[in-house]
Amino acid sequence: MNLNTKNNEIKAFIFDVDGTMINPHEGLIECLKHTVNKLNLSKLSDDIFDSFIGPPIQNSFQKYYNLSLDEAKNVRDVFRKFYEKDEYLYKAYVYDGIFEFLDLLKEKNIKIGVATYKREDYALKLLKYFKIDKYCDAICGSDFDNKLTKFDIIKNCLKKLKIENPQNTVMIGDTCFDSMAAKDLNMSFVCCTYGFGFKCQNEIDNSLNIFVANDAKDLVNIFK
Repeated sequence: MNLNTKNNEIKAFIFDVDGTMINPHEGLIECLKHTVNKLNLSKLSDDIFDSFIGPPIQNSFQKYYNLSLDEAKNVRDVFRKFYEKDEYLYKAYVYDGIFEFLDLLKEKNIKIGVATYKREDYALKLLKYFKIDKYCDAICGSDFDNKLTKFDIIKNCLKKLKIENPQNTVMIGDTCFDSMAAKDLNMSFVCCTYGFGFKCQNEIDNSLNIFVANDAKDLVNIFK
């Protein structure tokens, strides 16, 4: 695959955060387990806890604990009390290869945006802590009540990037939420299988991707 940047067809790349740029697994899982213990909820398997990474956290609590929306919001708020602490929020790491790819995009004068389900204030803190924010032309995240869909968040990012035609943009993500939103916006999509969402070939094939990165270091090969 060869993306055409000489004729300015590709003007921007928009990244998901968790499972795409940053692995937040350790801190997030610790907060989930603290939340479950505090509220005396039944413990779930590690695989199910892993599936909480990516989607809005209240949706996952609602799904796996059969909670009402109000109950799920209350659990979400308890989770946030843990996760907003630096000791958990920053217990993460940037995937090897991300900075190299960001440098490459800057060399090509391609704009860089972030569209994440992570609450926007958390995303800003995290990206600043790991020094990713200096690469970004726009950072958009979820609202406090998780009302925004991934479609909405990406659309907000496109607006901040001043991209009128979504076809001039590539979305990079690790879940079906990223791929479906990209499809609905008529954007190209890069599927990151090293994250938390794509676990079988059928999901990868259905993502309508233009490139599959099995490791973050693979991303630099998008232009080859």
